[in-house]
Amino acid sequence: MRAFKSISLIFTVLLVSFSPPSLPAASSPEQVVKEYMAALKAEGMGAVARYIHPDELKRFKAMLMPMLRRDATQKSEVIRGLFGADATLASVEAMPPSDFLSSFMRIAGEQLEDAKIGDVEILGSVRENETVHVVARTGTSIKGVTIKGMEVISVKRAGADWKLALSGDLEGMAAALSAM
Repeated sequence: MRAFKSISLIFTVLLVSFSPPSLPAASSPEQVVKEYMAALKAEGMGAVARYIHPDELKRFKAMLMPMLRRDATQKSEVIRGLFGADATLASVEAMPPSDFLSSFMRIAGEQLEDAKIGDVEILGSVRENETVHVVARTGTSIKGVTIKGMEVISVKRAGADWKLALSGDLEGMAAALSAM
């Protein structure tokens, strides 16, 4: 009998863990990802920074600052290219992390101006400690060619809100630039 109760309890926990979620609340991870993708579609890359977790914004800036400091000593034009004609190392260092990422994403958006985000379907989510990974089916078209794919977008709490963690693409881009 004890074994049956244990199996029944395990089955109940698994059923609750893997059953599809009901409609997400306004502040759910799934809803935040939907809003993020809708903002990307409507506004482009300029929308990214306001959805990123504050700790992740700081981390992104910290990852790129060593490269920008090296660039400043070599009197290169990278800082001005990324942050505007009047940008200096001092002004970039003083920049709030959200403005830093916004400026960076502006340049990325210019490179991807032909890309259009299509429909996004949230398929579900998986909780891992304090992080929730939201799985979405996405479609992007570039010059009339549609590319369908699956995205995993990780979010974590920022106070009462959910904010996105840096994607592997952004982390990779920052690491690659820092290594230059």
